[in-house]
Amino acid sequence: MDERTLAEIARTLAVHESTISRKLDKLAKSVRKQILAALERKGMSRRQAEEALEVDVRDLRLNLREKMAQEPGPLTFSEKKAEIRAEDVGPRASGLGPPG
Repeated sequence: MDERTLAEIARTLAVHESTISRKLDKLAKSVRKQILAALERKGMSRRQAEEALEVDVRDLRLNLREKMAQEPGPLTFSEKKAEIRAEDVGPRASGLGPPG
């Protein structure tokens, strides 16, 4: 992930490189099993689901960072407060506008 090598990940987690390799393999198998089950629940046969997973993901162009980025949510209380203060600095607050 993030173009890191097994050795870099192992150093970061203070474990042996083979441990990372085994964990990644186990994770990949688990994810594959879950995807197959989900595709079957959506109506694909087991064979169709397995064929769909044979696609080489390196041929796909997908920006995961962009897809996983959260949409901007509602303003926080402090952001709303700052927005209100900015509105108060309009013409009326400066005495240039009509009285309110």
